[in-house]
Amino acid sequence: MAQKASGYVLMALMMAVLITAAGAFAGSVPGTVDATTSAGSTGSTGEEDQEYYIQIESYNDMQNARVNELKVEFKGDIRDLLEHAGTEEYAAKSDELVAEYDEFFRIVIEHARTSTNSEVMSEQEILAAIDYIFYETIKDEKRKLAKESRATEAQGIGFLEMFGIPTADAACKATTPRFKQLQIDIDGGTYNGKTYNGGNGMYRVDSSHNSRTCATEYTLYFHDEDHPSGDLFYDAIRLVMFFRTHDIESFVIHSNNRIEFDYTWSSNNRYDCLEPLPDVAWLGDVAGCHATTTKSYIPGQTIYVSNTWNHMMDTSDTNRSLPSVTVR
Repeated sequence: MAQKASGYVLMALMMAVLITAAGAFAGSVPGTVDATTSAGSTGSTGEEDQEYYIQIESYNDMQNARVNELKVEFKGDIRDLLEHAGTEEYAAKSDELVAEYDEFFRIVIEHARTSTNSEVMSEQEILAAIDYIFYETIKDEKRKLAKESRATEAQGIGFLEMFGIPTADAACKATTPRFKQLQIDIDGGTYNGKTYNGGNGMYRVDSSHNSRTCATEYTLYFHDEDHPSGDLFYDAIRLVMFFRTHDIESFVIHSNNRIEFDYTWSSNNRYDCLEPLPDVAWLGDVAGCHATTTKSYIPGQTIYVSNTWNHMMDTSDTNRSLPSVTVR
């Protein structure tokens, strides 16, 4: 894989990816980042991506419509898959879905590779990229489903309040966490032989409260994420699949002092974490780290949002040798 580009070279390549990706993968154009119930911001509101959306919109009617149709179908099938989450058949259905869309994944990957002038990829690197696309799409569709659910709930609450029927919101206790991010993730630097560009600061936190369950979902927005190798290529993947380069992660704090990290838990992994793909041990350490857990939470406890480069997080710091800063 090609090494990271820096500064102006990075921006020039990103714009090249955007323009070609828009033609090959044209589709609906999202607006700026979600602005539901905002819990504050640490900088930009995501408007830096708006210029990308405008460029994409100009290419909406271009070729390769079938590829775009496959992207829409894939995201729809991911939603269907999520209906089986927590069941015994979930893993098997996941494998079936990956196999079904193998050709689509490889088209997306090759497009991102050529757009960023990256080197020819090994099968190992291709499978790692497929894994990345799959799990990032799961997270993205979960976030959208949660947003749709919140909108439906808000309508129901509004209906009750219209007739003077109280909701359970008053009985819910607020638990606002603190956030810490590694300095290297913000400013860049070298760790374990890998160089990171930085510029991945957390710039926004949204919170959404469920008055029925007293659960609060926090959605965190980062300017970018630095893959330990092939960073520009993975930026291109996010542009092609999601029309954005910024990273979006979330977790839920429940009323019983439990915190849920759904595909956003770092476990005991460190910043440079690259783990073997499940059931493909011969590939070596290639895939990003995505883990899930629900654990005890102390109200107001600090969340370490960049235990890994792809912003997997936990209530404990897994990189004690690296300095971190409070970002909220």
